[in-house]
Amino acid sequence: MQYGEDKAEGLVIAAITFAVVAAPSAVGLILAHRSLDKRTARLRAAGLTPVTDANGRLRFMPPGRLLPGHGNPFAPLPDGSQPPDPTA
Repeated sequence: MQYGEDKAEGLVIAAITFAVVAAPSAVGLILAHRSLDKRTARLRAAGLTPVTDANGRLRFMPPGRLLPGHGNPFAPLPDGSQPPDPTA
């Protein structure tokens, strides 16, 4: 019997090859999610707020801050005073 003559043997080899390739990929995804969960918990414990940016990525901002480009630059500051005039 030569190598690869039997179709069942070919299927077994294909299944083993798939398992050898797919297993490390699955383990890598699991480890990446665990790492992300740890970093997220650490940033939240530090008081940062999760915010999704315009590209859909998760960012962490200090409480009360906005992502760059959001908000009215001419609006009064939180203490009620006016922001400095950028043209002056």
